[in-house]
Amino acid sequence: MSEPFADETRFRATLRSYEALVRPELNPHPSYMDRANDETETLLLYVLDDGIIGPNFTRRGCVAFTRRVGPYSIDRCGHFVP
Repeated sequence: MSEPFADETRFRATLRSYEALVRPELNPHPSYMDRANDETETLLLYVLDDGIIGPNFTRRGCVAFTRRVGPYSIDRCGHFVP
């Protein structure tokens, strides 16, 4: 299971999107969570116990995804929903 993370460069690349959440200068592309997307139908889920994605995710998601189902909160679950 740890094989995909054996190479340091590949492992660091997997963390880049999370780092960019708190350090926007690391993201070469603008965020789309601050403007409306009325083309894509989206299921918006937020895990209450998620220590990675902050609680403002649902508020930003409601702005970004006008054609959405949710947001729904999931209790007792980690960052990766089984």
